[in-house]
Amino acid sequence: MDFDFNEEQTRHKISAQQFAKRELVPRASAIDTSGEIPAEVVSGLAATGLLGLDSDRVGFVLAVEEIAAACASTARLVSTHVGLFCRTIERFGDEALKRSLLEPASSGAIIGAVAMLDEEHLKDAPLVADRQESGGYVVRGETAPVALGQRADVFLVFAREAMNEEKDGLVALLVRRDAPGLTVKSAPMRLGLRGAPQAVLSFEGVLVAADHVLGASQAGHEMLVSAHAEARLAIAAEALGVGRAAYEKACLQVKQEQQKQAGAGLLGMQTQLADMSVELDAARLLVLRAAQLGDAGSGSTSVAEGAVGCLFATEMATRAAHKAMLLHGARGADLALGLERHLRDAHSVALSDERGETQRALIARSMLQG
Repeated sequence: MDFDFNEEQTRHKISAQQFAKRELVPRASAIDTSGEIPAEVVSGLAATGLLGLDSDRVGFVLAVEEIAAACASTARLVSTHVGLFCRTIERFGDEALKRSLLEPASSGAIIGAVAMLDEEHLKDAPLVADRQESGGYVVRGETAPVALGQRADVFLVFAREAMNEEKDGLVALLVRRDAPGLTVKSAPMRLGLRGAPQAVLSFEGVLVAADHVLGASQAGHEMLVSAHAEARLAIAAEALGVGRAAYEKACLQVKQEQQKQAGAGLLGMQTQLADMSVELDAARLLVLRAAQLGDAGSGSTSVAEGAVGCLFATEMATRAAHKAMLLHGARGADLALGLERHLRDAHSVALSDERGETQRALIARSMLQG
């Protein structure tokens, strides 16, 4: 794999890095406490080119890592809006949908979110869509908690087509927040990522016009698989940033301690720090490999690689945040230090979209097919 980043990828990373340092580091704690990302942050992201498809997947991973290292909640907004919503519209939308959605999404005029389905339980999908003679659908049911649901203006919703239990009997529909019959309900507060609260979408006979049906007929399952692959990459990039933030604070702590003490205690701290560094580097390489495969259009190959990267990165972030707290001793729980926020965010990132067991099942399935 070639990780000599091109000019566009490097520029995207530097833009995110500078924005995060200037706008997010000073606000991260307040965003976590208030449960809301300020409007000026969203407009700043748009002005910096971080809300549109201004880079490929490698550049996207680099940018999300930088943002997540400063504020994981803001990274969740970017990764969901760009990595899931915009990327899926770009791949499967017709030209009219792309024109009507991608430009306002890039400017921050609209924020998008995606209501996913569990691939293993499609027959029990909570949303059912009745096809109309017009080519549109009437949707009924209630979703699981949707990432960014409280903030989004437009939802990409996967639903099971009524009277069709085949795996391809899925449809992807674009629904505006103010659609008649749609109720956006607050979901319980999560452990972390509190600045990007979830919501439950309740559909009571919501009519979706034919021009808001995404993709070709019988392509629903393909779109769902693609959306899950993009979600793994987005979540893995978030985990890289959270893990790196914890590691950098641990590194600073060990540097300060080695000026005060020597011996076995210091050696133990250095050993833990070395383990964190190795895991962070390994996770980044795995995630970038998945991103490169996605950019190359490797299809099913990148699904397994994406699961590997996502699994390793999310578990790495949780371990790094926990070790960083331990290395700080009693100070590790100090809210001003931010380590407890990193630990909460790391756990919430790891519990997003798919469980670790699902990732392992995907990896094992790929291995056994060989």
